[in-house]
Order: sequence, then C-alpha cells, then structure tokens
Amino acid sequence: MRNIVLVLGCMVAIMTLHSCEEEIYGCTNVSAINYDQDANIDDGACEYNNISILGTWEILTVEQSYEVNELMVDEYKGYLELMGYEDFVEIYGNLPISYSDWVNLVVIQTTTIDTLSSSFYNFTETQITIPGLGSNAMNYEFIDQSEIELTNNDDILGFTKFDLALLTESDLILASKKYISVYDTNQKLSIHLKR
Repeated sequence: MRNIVLVLGCMVAIMTLHSCEEEIYGCTNVSAINYDQDANIDDGACEYNNISILGTWEILTVEQSYEVNELMVDEYKGYLELMGYEDFVEIYGNLPISYSDWVNLVVIQTTTIDTLSSSFYNFTETQITIPGLGSNAMNYEFIDQSEIELTNNDDILGFTKFDLALLTESDLILASKKYISVYDTNQKLSIHLKR
C-alpha cells in the first residue's frame, strides 16, 4: 500500500510539473526587431525598425521566379518529347538526369533578373512614384510594420502586397508572391533598391 501511495505521489508531482507551461516574457510580435521566438507572454517591449522608407530609392535589380513544382517539371519533360533530344539539348544545354537536375533547369529557365540603371522609386507617406514618368503615382498603405499593400487597383508587375524583406539606411528589398493557377504555384517578385 505504501508503494502505491508513493507511486501515485510521484505521478501527481510529474503531471504537475509538466502540465504548466513555463512563462517566458518577451516580445512576441514577429515583425519586431527584438522578436523572441521563445517568449509566450508579450511584455510590451517590442521594438520596431525606425528606418523610414520615405525618400528616393534607385532600383538595382528586379527578380521574378517561381516556386517550381512537379507540374512545371513535367511541362519541360514534355518539351523534350516534342522537340527531340538534339533540339532540346541545343536550346537548354545538357539533358537533365535526375529530378533535381530537372528542377534546376526549370528554375534557370523561369527566373529573370533585370538590372536597371537610372530607375527610381520615390516613397511619400501614401504614394510611390517613378520620377520622370508623369502621373504614375501608386497609392499604398502599411498593413503592419513590415508589409505594404498597393491600393486603388495599383500594382507592380501584377503584384499588390510587398514584404519589406530588408530595410536598412541604404538598402530596401521588396518581396512579394502571387498564385499562378495554371502552374498551381506561386510566382515571386523581389525588387532590390538602394539609397
């Protein structure tokens, strides 16, 4: 009987210890610069990047790509069947061997990186303009500290929401993605700007 009481006492102690989650205070907002992934109670100490996007930024590169999936790989395999080995190799280079090789081929073929010179975006509190192109203002608003959304049916290459993937005094990277139903995947856009 004494052993049963002792075992039950130990079980209650173990269950008590494991049933309570440790309270960890810290910043729980993922868009804050001092986000604490271990914190489960927000202590109100979140800090946000106070670097402003306002002003003129030079566009360095615009990259468009896709999250490659099996459907896209199958399409390129279909090109091989339609074109034949020699024409396929002449256009795309070596014939892929593994599935990974096919994915790499599709990534290379569907990614474009444009380097722009003398192209600028000017950010005001509510608009993005491209100087020198007349009345081309795109309205935007902040969704949160790290994301903007173009409003009034404005878009950049068909994209309307952008994460501020990087924001420093001298660099800004706007990143976005949109669903492409024909490929059942996302197309990605990344715009790198410099001040």
